[in-house]
Amino acid sequence: MHQSVRLWLPLFAALCLCLAAVAAQAEPASAPPPSSGPLLQQGKKSLFQRVVSHPGASLRAEPRADAAVLHKTVVPFTVLYVYARQDGWLQVGSSASQPAGWLEAAHATDWNQSLTLLFAPRTGRDPVLFFKTEHDLNALCSAQDMEKQLDALLNAAAAAAKPGKEGAAAALPATLPIIASEPGGAQGAVSEKRFYLMPILDMQDPFDGVKFLRVASIDPGDHEKNKDGQAQNGPPKTGIALVIDTSISMKPYIEQSLNVIRQIYDKIERDKMTDNVGFAVVAFRSSTTATQGLEYVSRVVSDFATARNRKNLEDKLAQA
Repeated sequence: MHQSVRLWLPLFAALCLCLAAVAAQAEPASAPPPSSGPLLQQGKKSLFQRVVSHPGASLRAEPRADAAVLHKTVVPFTVLYVYARQDGWLQVGSSASQPAGWLEAAHATDWNQSLTLLFAPRTGRDPVLFFKTEHDLNALCSAQDMEKQLDALLNAAAAAAKPGKEGAAAALPATLPIIASEPGGAQGAVSEKRFYLMPILDMQDPFDGVKFLRVASIDPGDHEKNKDGQAQNGPPKTGIALVIDTSISMKPYIEQSLNVIRQIYDKIERDKMTDNVGFAVVAFRSSTTATQGLEYVSRVVSDFATARNRKNLEDKLAQA
């Protein structure tokens, strides 16, 4: 089942988790947003409403299920600005300049915190537990025997994670207040290549020195297969945009950038991730008012090109 999971977890100490702030994409406080722009957050003058998309979300031309499909599949966890809310539908866009279409409200989660959570290395700490409700987490933190209860939950999670007769891990008992646990042992070690990144939906300080975080995660479920037997929803794709000054004096740095891209592409090919990482290059120069022959102030040299298209990107960058 594909769904967005909303759950609570405790921040018991700085060693457990570290927070990564994402720059809030909002208009300056001194300049009020145009009337045609995204909706403002309640009580705010410059911060826009945003949502993150769920798996299975699609964009339609109008706020109804039988409307024309603009984008059949929206990448899960895409951050979208909200322009309007109407009868269970959201008019959204990837930028604050214009909307792109309508999305079912049930296929998105409000995300106005502009914060994400990234697990710190596992050295010297237990796996983090994810609680079903704020009430369950609060009850644990208020209990006189909190450490005893916490140990019991960790043991139950570890037992459920052990492979059964068929080689698959067992599901957590429904009677437990936790919905998931960070993997333990070497399996749970934070990897530079594969790490957890979760939007923070809410944050509270119910106890001195303890924070409760409401985070979003994706249950990947059982991937549907296409006619070739391949999973339709593969690993997340990453796009890296390089903005380069293409003035004549910058030629040595352009050549260095090309060498860096080649090295990264070589590693991507070795790791068999050719379809999952791509580069885009945007060139800019000084104003053409002073020097007419420059032709442009900015130009997209190459849109996002994966490693399968690396020669085309390298050729365009070499001509820049």
